Amino acid sequence: MEKMTWILLFSIGGVLAEYTSLEVSNCNKNPNTPSTISHMSISPMPVTIPGIFYFSADMQLTHKVGDSSMEMSIKRKTYWVDIPIPCIFRVGSCRYNSLCTMVDDMITQDWAGLMGNIGNQIKTMLHSYNVTHNQCPQPPRTLSIRNYMIRMPEMPSVLSWFAAGDYSANIRVQDNISNEELLCLDLNLSLKRACTGYRCYFGK
Repeated sequence: MEKMTWILLFSIGGVLAEYTSLEVSNCNKNPNTPSTISHMSISPMPVTIPGIFYFSADMQLTHKVGDSSMEMSIKRKTYWVDIPIPCIFRVGSCRYNSLCTMVDDMITQDWAGLMGNIGNQIKTMLHSYNVTHNQCPQPPRTLSIRNYMIRMPEMPSVLSWFAAGDYSANIRVQDNISNEELLCLDLNLSLKRACTGYRCYFGK
């Protein structure tokens, strides 16, 4: 369950500002999947960087799940073509081999000078809902998160191009032993830069 939660968070420039709410669709073809997500939202949308957003989700895990891997594919939407986002310092379209250790790795390695901050917030959120962030296997449970506040820090220069725009993301999670698909989500969301100087007068 903790895996599903921070995966969704983890998975959240200047083009369309198309999305006013998080769009989520299930792409899991496994009829016996142990994980279900009946609701997920992020507000406000677009997400402002740096800034604050509120995360809500209803999730259920029907049986215990051991270590697993995650494949994330992110594309930036433009007027003409969707541009694949590369994996840079473990942020972007990346593969993560162990979700049991991923939050701790985010914190200790501080990927791209950004993910240490976010990893600590995810860890704190999970503990506030009595979920141990690095427990493996995860036991069956139902989890309902309501309007948990996440602070998005300033984007480091290496990721400055990732700070505004409309994005699609495909997230797939697979059990490392059985190869069972545990989760598949397609997401659409928008990011925008916080206004500075004269731009604030024009709502930009």
